[in-house]
Amino acid sequence: MRHQLLAGIEMARGEKAGATEMAAIASQLEGEFPFSFGPPFVDLPSAEFHAERLMDEGKYAEAAKVYSLQLERSRVRAQSLLGLAWAQLRAGNPQAAGFHQRKLQAIWHAADDNLQAIAENIK
Repeated sequence: MRHQLLAGIEMARGEKAGATEMAAIASQLEGEFPFSFGPPFVDLPSAEFHAERLMDEGKYAEAAKVYSLQLERSRVRAQSLLGLAWAQLRAGNPQAAGFHQRKLQAIWHAADDNLQAIAENIK
């Protein structure tokens, strides 16, 4: 959490590269944490936070890799799937983006209409 906070400070200063670096450290540390009884609950996983910073920098292919890493840690995290779909689309891989879009639609098939609309509008 400390490095996520430092990343937020860097973002507030307008230092995108510094924010991304701090987010990468947070993600690495979180990934090294032992999970004796399953992963801890966090509102914003560090890898997802890192991927968002990469998206802000226009590093879409790298962001897609980091979103994929988060999905290895938390298998069906919808926000990570959504980010991965957007990253792949912006990286020029619409087939992969469509694959993850369909996964989201399957997860959210009975959800509120606004969530279904989000999954449908990855274009």
